[in-house]
Amino acid sequence: VTVTRGQTPQAITFAAFPAKTYGDGNFSAGATAGSGQAVTYASDNTAVATIDNTGSIAIKGAGTANITASQAGNANYLAATPVSRALTIAKAILTYTADTTSRNYGAANPTFTGTVSGFKNGDTQASATTGTMAFKSTANATSPLFDASLQRQRYPIYGEGLSTANYTFAQATGNDKALGLKRITVTYTFRQETHAYNGKDNPSFDGFSATFTGMANGQTSDQLIQYSYATTATAASGVGVYPIQLTNINRTVAGYNYDFVAAPSNATALTITKANLTFTAQAATKKYGEANPTFTGTITGFVNNQMVANLSGTPVYSTTATTASGVGSYPITLSGISSSNYTITAASANSTAFSINKNTLTYVADPVSRAFNNANPPLTGTLTGFKGTDNLESATTGTLTFTTTVTPSTPVGTYEITGSGLSSANYDFAQSAANNSAFSIYLSTNGNLSNVALSAGTLSPSFSAGTNNYTATVTTGTPSITVTPTLSDINAKVTVNSNEVVSGNPSVGIPLIIGTNVINVNVTSQSGTITNPYSITVTRLPSDDAEVTSITSSTGTMIPLPGYDYAYIDTVANNVTSVDISTVKHEANATLSVYINNGEVPLTSGTPFNMPLNAGSNVVNVKVIAQDGVTTKYNNVHVVRRYSANNQLKSLAVAGKSISPAFSSAQKNYTLTVDNLTSSIDVVAAIA
Repeated sequence: VTVTRGQTPQAITFAAFPAKTYGDGNFSAGATAGSGQAVTYASDNTAVATIDNTGSIAIKGAGTANITASQAGNANYLAATPVSRALTIAKAILTYTADTTSRNYGAANPTFTGTVSGFKNGDTQASATTGTMAFKSTANATSPLFDASLQRQRYPIYGEGLSTANYTFAQATGNDKALGLKRITVTYTFRQETHAYNGKDNPSFDGFSATFTGMANGQTSDQLIQYSYATTATAASGVGVYPIQLTNINRTVAGYNYDFVAAPSNATALTITKANLTFTAQAATKKYGEANPTFTGTITGFVNNQMVANLSGTPVYSTTATTASGVGSYPITLSGISSSNYTITAASANSTAFSINKNTLTYVADPVSRAFNNANPPLTGTLTGFKGTDNLESATTGTLTFTTTVTPSTPVGTYEITGSGLSSANYDFAQSAANNSAFSIYLSTNGNLSNVALSAGTLSPSFSAGTNNYTATVTTGTPSITVTPTLSDINAKVTVNSNEVVSGNPSVGIPLIIGTNVINVNVTSQSGTITNPYSITVTRLPSDDAEVTSITSSTGTMIPLPGYDYAYIDTVANNVTSVDISTVKHEANATLSVYINNGEVPLTSGTPFNMPLNAGSNVVNVKVIAQDGVTTKYNNVHVVRRYSANNQLKSLAVAGKSISPAFSSAQKNYTLTVDNLTSSIDVVAAIA
């Protein structure tokens, strides 16, 4: 028997989905079929969820997806009616977390930072969001630190700027107080005030004016704070620096946005300066080159009945000038004292309070005197009064000169000598009182000679004013002499052998005899009270001149014999049987003689003597004896009588007989007849 059984119907049991959020894990759909057969699933929005045949749902995004469960049936069961359930995936939450920060009151908000968190399924900001994340705050520059009840305020920082399909955004819990405000510093600076030490209360200083700096939003100190001010300095405070301080400070609400800080300079904003003491030097003077005097002065300007004794140290007055400092003005300075409460200032006049005046150099003329009517002597003198190492060369310029108004004719008396010619930066010049009578004129008592000169000879001894007797020797050829006396005083008078002579001029010629000649020179002083005799004994020596002026013969041809001294020669004809020889002596007092005919015959100068001549050489010697009787010279006189060329006789005779013819020089032959008894005759013949 064939049995056909029909399919059993079945139903799907599929509960509604619980709430799910993006990021939750996979979960099972949980649908079952009445047949116990496996259910198949399908998602109509896989962007939201996917499901596999095991029923495991994977969340893919926020949104809604319909999950349908189906069972197709089999031989035993009919296909089940599909059942759909809506699956809603809520968006996950991303949280903006602001970085906590702070800023100064009144400042613009900084760039806030923070993070976004809460990403699921490996999402990141870059992969899961669009836009630009930013953090902002409702606070602005005017937001206060405190509210009206002085409660401290904090301000939110919130994130924004991002968008995403799978997330919603939330602010972290702390974001509402993530921004804190800080007080800013207002510096109050007191105007620097000063007053001089005077032992009195502080002056008002126009309210110790303070300047507030650093406030924000255009606020002023009056909107922020009420206050008073004070200083620690009192009327008794000495020189120094003192603080000026704010006191009794009351802030407004706005004032709590600030810290009020004193400027460092406030600690020294009040300066009590030294009072001024004035040192006034007592004017002082000295003369150049002298030691400085003791300086003094006064100090004025003390307060609180104080005086020099209240200062430290001992006053010392000094100057830059030294003993050697030149003429001019110099300062007087004060040292050695100090004070914490006073400044000691020199009076302007102190810079020239010490004057060095010129000292005095004195022209001191050397006293001079001269006789009336004489030329002035050279005037000399010295300059006295130099100080230190000064001298004429170093301290003066110009030429030291002494002058007088005295002339040679100025009468006897005393007169002034004046020094001049110099200048100096450090000295004035004065005349010594003695200069008024430094020049004396008198009638001279000088009866001396300053020199004696002779026209011939040499004084012995050499002239000296203290020697009155002299000798001199002159040659015999000095028949006269002049004496030139020179007066020591031109106004004296001098005579030579009683004849007045002008000083420095020769006397008239004084004849000299051979031997001793005494010459008297007498000087009478200008005053007439002194006479001074000088004696000069001049010895005129006898002559030693034994020379002849000439030796001549009557023939006129006598000449000196060449090559010989004191030799003369003359040549005469044969018919000259004698010549007259004339000798002229050179010195009148010499004596002449001639050796002739074997004897010495005296001669007279210029008077000829006859010299017989033989044919041939004839020699005589003329002797000259000088006046001194010692000096003798011999002069050889040589006369050559030529031999005769006449060979004739001038006579021929026979004694007692007569020759025939009678003798004639032209007759050469003669005859003579004698008797037989005559054995000899005497013939006398004379040559021509």
